[in-house]
Amino acid sequence: MAHWLIAGQGPVGAASAEAIGFVRSRPDLESPDLQVTFFPYASEFNTAGRVVLKPRSLISVGVNLNYPGSRSHVTLRSRDPADPVEIHYRLFEDEADLETLARGLGIVRQVIEEEPFGRHVVDRSSYPPAGAGPESDRNFVRLNSRSFMHPIGTCRMGSDPEAVVTPDLKVRGTVGLWVADASVFPDHISGNINATTMMIGEKAADMIKAEFHAAL
Repeated sequence: MAHWLIAGQGPVGAASAEAIGFVRSRPDLESPDLQVTFFPYASEFNTAGRVVLKPRSLISVGVNLNYPGSRSHVTLRSRDPADPVEIHYRLFEDEADLETLARGLGIVRQVIEEEPFGRHVVDRSSYPPAGAGPESDRNFVRLNSRSFMHPIGTCRMGSDPEAVVTPDLKVRGTVGLWVADASVFPDHISGNINATTMMIGEKAADMIKAEFHAAL
């Protein structure tokens, strides 16, 4: 932050994601199942669990599953609303997710090798080389994967009895309580959730205003 305030440069002065693309991990798929994102920096977790930027000329490439088969869940610790909830990620509960991301690693290798981009990458030692084999790729994916800022569906919308909110975003079994954020998504979309979440908020505002006006 100080580097940016003084000189107008550094990671804070650049876009977080410089380039984003959507790809199919297999040619037989109807639509892309992976999102690939390029960042003009690299980071790691320190012993305190905080993300630390590495002070070198680096890039990092993130590969996200558009439609993960694994399902996380959130549970309450107690009846105290101030008590943090328990988040159970359950990454790779569905083995197909691991295989898809391993194919994504192969796609990233191809992109990194392409000219003229490839000539500027002088060290590729942070991920397995192409000849390391499928098991090496899967182990790398297992050790380096994490949730990436786009969680959805913990308060799922639907018409079935298991849905938390109704299609008009009302919490079942309550009066005057709506939910209007990414938690109501019944399934993940292809890509980032920001625009869709804003749309849900706008739609919720219209429905709530219409209900109150009707009651006047």
